[in-house]
Amino acid sequence: MDQIQFDIENYTELFELFGQELFCVVCQGQAEEGERILEITNCKHMFHETCLEPWLRQKGTCPLCRRSVLGENHRQFLQRAHLLALLQIVERQILNERRILTWILCDGILRRLPNAAQFQTERERCEHLLRNFSIHSIRVLPMELANRNRLTHFAGQIRQQLLQTFTERTTRLRNWTDVIMMRRHIENHALINPEFQLIWQ
Repeated sequence: MDQIQFDIENYTELFELFGQELFCVVCQGQAEEGERILEITNCKHMFHETCLEPWLRQKGTCPLCRRSVLGENHRQFLQRAHLLALLQIVERQILNERRILTWILCDGILRRLPNAAQFQTERERCEHLLRNFSIHSIRVLPMELANRNRLTHFAGQIRQQLLQTFTERTTRLRNWTDVIMMRRHIENHALINPEFQLIWQ
């Protein structure tokens, strides 16, 4: 999640140690005389300035007692930031599902139409059947259907994007569980749509 943007000085007070002892729980180190120390206004706990600032911007709470340091406006900001982070996760998930669907369609078309002549014969049918294609509300990405070479290149790009996203997986996309499941859904669609069988296998 992105760091919380707020003015540290509104919630802390700056001190310098002169003859005092302080153990900073953030870095687990003893503060030395002359070091700049920040005290959190709400709870009065003190830490190295260099330790506390990044902590507060990331967490928004006291490192020791976990009390919220933020005012109401900043708490609302933090809630919105969490919501935005969740939305971004969902958007990435949807995009990856669309990529998987699109790659399977490309792969099936290229296998069903193995040469340029066959592809050109069925190109308009491909465009018509895939224009608003979706499986369980997952929509296909706009596809490069000008010619078979363009589609081959496009399929390679989608494959590379998936491999970069799921780096821990095998490079054989056909073995991925979510690819297998999506392919089954497309196969079911093909069973009840004979025309679709002319362009995909």
